[in-house]
Amino acid sequence: MRNPAQRTPAPSDEAHSPAEQRVSEFAQLDDHALIDELSTLTTQTARMRARMFDLMAELDRRRANAA
Repeated sequence: MRNPAQRTPAPSDEAHSPAEQRVSEFAQLDDHALIDELSTLTTQTARMRARMFDLMAELDRRRANAA
């Protein structure tokens, strides 16, 4: 089953690069929507970085205990 949030590309989309498609998609959004999206991505990035730090710290701890 297709995710309803995903749109089926129009035939004209196929002629454009992914970067051009994103710019076209962004052009349809107002400033508030762009800022909201950026805020969401920034929060997700911060969480991913924290998770990566935790994973690296755990690996370091395991290596130190194994030595």
